[in-house]
Amino acid sequence: MAQGPANDDRAAARRLSIGDEDLAAYIAGGLGEARRSEVEGFLACNPDVAARVMGELHRRRRAGGPAARPRRWSQAAAALAACVLSGLGGWQVARSTIADGWRENDGDAAPGYVEDALESHAATEARRVMVSQIDTPVLDRAEIARTLKLRAPVLPAGWRVVDAQVYPSDDGPALNVVALAPDGRRLNLFAVRANTAVTDAPVVARRGRRAVVYWEKGSQAFVLTGDDSRDRLLREARAIAQST
Repeated sequence: MAQGPANDDRAAARRLSIGDEDLAAYIAGGLGEARRSEVEGFLACNPDVAARVMGELHRRRRAGGPAARPRRWSQAAAALAACVLSGLGGWQVARSTIADGWRENDGDAAPGYVEDALESHAATEARRVMVSQIDTPVLDRAEIARTLKLRAPVLPAGWRVVDAQVYPSDDGPALNVVALAPDGRRLNLFAVRANTAVTDAPVVARRGRRAVVYWEKGSQAFVLTGDDSRDRLLREARAIAQST
C-alpha cells in the first residue's frame, strides 16, 4: 500500500487540529485519556497557549472550580522542554514520565508548592533555549515586595542572578530566580506565599533520584532545585535560609 511522504503537510494539519473547545474541555477535566494526551502534546509545542491554559487552571482551582488539578501538567511542562530542545516542528514528542509524590526522608508528603516549583523550573529550562524569551537578570526587591508581597531571597556571596521570572501557582504569583554559583553551578530558587506549618529549617524531599530542598519563613515558602547532590543543595539552602 502506498504511503504519503513523511513531510505531508496535510497529515501535520490533522495532527494539529486542536481548537478552543478542546482546550476548554481540557481545563474542565472533561476529555478522555487519548484526546487529553493529544491536547497536552499540542500545548508542549505551543508555549503561549500553554501559559494561558496553565493560568486558567490555576484560576479555576483558586476559585474552587469543579475540575481537579490535572496530574499531567508537570508532564506537559517537561514535554515543552523536550519539544524546544529537539527542535521538532510537530507535537509528537517523547513525553517524560514524572512519578507523582515528593516525599520527605521520613515518608511524609511534601507541600504542594514543591510541584509548582518543579513546573516553574521546567518552564524556565524551556525558556533558556528560546530566542524569543529574554532573560531578566534583575532582582528588584522593592518591586517584588510591593507587587508580589514576597521577600526576595538573599543569595550567598559570589552568586549572580541570571534570570528572575514570575509564574502562576496554586498559592498565587510566585518568583523563580535562576542564579549561578561562583563555580558555574546553575540553581533555581522558587519563592511563594504559603500558609502551611513547615519548619524554617530546610527539609529534603525526593522523587525518584531527584532531590529538592524546601523551607518556610513567616508566611513565605522557598524551594531550591538544581543539579547538585542532596547534601550540597541542603548546604546552599541553609545559607540562603539564614540570610533571607
